[in-house]
Amino acid sequence: MKAILSSVLGIGCVAHVANASIVALDNPNLFPFVFNGVAVFNYPDWNTQHPRDRTLEGENFFCYATEKGYLSFGWWLAASPETDYSHCRADSLDYVWYEYSEKIECTEMGCKAHILNYWAANNTLKFETDYVFSDANLADPQLGTLSTFYRDEQQGPSAVGTRRVLSSEASTALECCQALKTFRRVRDRHNLNLAFDFEDICPPREAVKSSWWQWGQTSLGGGCDDEGEGEGGFGNDLR
Repeated sequence: MKAILSSVLGIGCVAHVANASIVALDNPNLFPFVFNGVAVFNYPDWNTQHPRDRTLEGENFFCYATEKGYLSFGWWLAASPETDYSHCRADSLDYVWYEYSEKIECTEMGCKAHILNYWAANNTLKFETDYVFSDANLADPQLGTLSTFYRDEQQGPSAVGTRRVLSSEASTALECCQALKTFRRVRDRHNLNLAFDFEDICPPREAVKSSWWQWGQTSLGGGCDDEGEGEGGFGNDLR
């Protein structure tokens, strides 16, 4: 069961892209964006058909989403209170899998995507499949906007997840830049021929301290590609 489950866990990004894709039908300026997502997969035991015998597995991942598709990288985790996720960082090159979509089709009711998932260690294709996904808006976005999805096949798993957008607020600008740098490295390391490029869409970072005659935070200006080679900047290394 564990081996079977591990082959279907790199799919969280597609559901979160679906939520945005549905909204983008009326708001084409929504894309692209970067986010950190988590998901829990439910793989039933089809022999006993009892919920206590199901297997749960989690994932933590980063995703760059566009109208043409997405790229994500991440880790499989135990779905338990004791799970250590400290290694799941935007600047980590020790990701377990990477995944990208070749095709996404959306309507007002949901989306369907064709995706490919690879083991990062040896760059071998783990699986290629279709996923059907939608969203469930149950409360304010910080609490109740969930992504739901399933593998489009008999006895496939279902999952639920949520996300934290990194490309919209100055408070997450650094993490956004770190993720952007990793996305470009994933593309180059694995020689991916994607239908989109990785634009510098991260917001300007803000200084924590301001001059004594100013109030609040002072914008540092520019995005990741404009921050040069100094401390905390990426400059040409991002290109």
